[in-house]
Amino acid sequence: MQNNLKFLAFLGACFVVATIFLTRQTDEVLIQHDDGDKTKKELVTISNSNDGCRRSCLYRQNKIYFVHSPAGLGDRKSIMKRLAQVAGYLCAQVVLPPPSYLLTSDHNKGQDISTSLEWRDFYNLTFIQDNVPAIKSAKQEFGKDASTTMDWNDVPVFDTTSNASQYKNWLHVISEDGQWKRDFAKVVDYSFRYASSKNHGFIWEWKGSLHNADIFKEPLDGPSADVKSTLSSNGDIYKPSMRPLLELYCSVNGIKNRTNEQCKGCVYTNDDVDPIMVKVMKKELEDRIQSLALDQSYFGHLHIRRGDSINDCDTSIPSMKDFLHCSLNNTKDLGRNITLLMTSDEDDEEYRLKILSIFDKERSYSHISILDIDAIAMNMLEDAIERKVIAQEVVSNYYIYNLEYMLRDWHSKVVDFHLIHRRSTCKKCIRIRKRLDKQYTEIEDNY
Repeated sequence: MQNNLKFLAFLGACFVVATIFLTRQTDEVLIQHDDGDKTKKELVTISNSNDGCRRSCLYRQNKIYFVHSPAGLGDRKSIMKRLAQVAGYLCAQVVLPPPSYLLTSDHNKGQDISTSLEWRDFYNLTFIQDNVPAIKSAKQEFGKDASTTMDWNDVPVFDTTSNASQYKNWLHVISEDGQWKRDFAKVVDYSFRYASSKNHGFIWEWKGSLHNADIFKEPLDGPSADVKSTLSSNGDIYKPSMRPLLELYCSVNGIKNRTNEQCKGCVYTNDDVDPIMVKVMKKELEDRIQSLALDQSYFGHLHIRRGDSINDCDTSIPSMKDFLHCSLNNTKDLGRNITLLMTSDEDDEEYRLKILSIFDKERSYSHISILDIDAIAMNMLEDAIERKVIAQEVVSNYYIYNLEYMLRDWHSKVVDFHLIHRRSTCKKCIRIRKRLDKQYTEIEDNY
């Protein structure tokens, strides 16, 4: 009881923070694409209202299950977002193995995360229509001991044949690599045919990598002509505009014209996805950054990926020194300080300290400081554990990654620019003076 009171007191102190993160239901999607040296962002309006857009679901008894080898949190979030759009269209929920199975220990210093953690601890994805969670807890579906008793990779994991099963005689489709688009035709017909029935449902189990999945490479079809012909008679409705947004298709194929018919679609999930404690911790981290930064600062996110990128992108100290000196050359003329916010998967403390001290004793760069955000975030979480605001088992590299996403996000409101060194982004120089000049000149011109 005492711990609960401490939590409520802490949350109350942050009430103003929490209330500004209300669920925003929108049919606008920010899509970014890389155009040479610049990352362009476009806000695309999918629909102005729910009329003719999202399919309305009477029931969500249908299930989509996905399993693949463990990976990082960013990868998992991307997959959950895509699966949830398909699930919204099919009046289904997504069921996943728990984070302890689908998140690799490679991104957590070789340590498995706690089996007590649920996806809602990292990613609170909900449907716009009814705010129902898009991701159903594996424990809720399979029992509280599922994390230790289930063989998640042994598809099928659902029972639709035994007399004891609550899903007996449901449509059960199992799809592996290259079969998703084909099997979608069966499932979409079933979904619309029995949309008004509590007693019929489908289980659709997916197994394999989704990075090149055929189901995301072209627009999804609606139900067959036979099924469509029955819908008006029983009161159900189908419109082509109901199909989910396939922004991945547009990005993969480099389509920049967002009026392209293949890039249209409907968004089925809310864009407020942070759990309440993640919001609170993000605000506290932002406050700590502000208190430690130089006065009157521009903020830049400095991300250094070593680990699996070390042979593909030179991030040695001499190389990073050259990169930072070139990128930040002449920025003193801007008349403001610069605070770099460093995140990295590097565990070597000596390496990190050398990065932090790159600009020490250099007069032409005396306006620049570097903060180790990983260390600041960890210290903040340790303080929260001591105050019993969060539990010890919650804290991991994945939790820190989640907090730091406000810096990584390309349309971040916290940082003014990004300096990224990793396999996919490994330039010798990114001229920040030029970018800041252009950015802030444009802003001033708008007033």
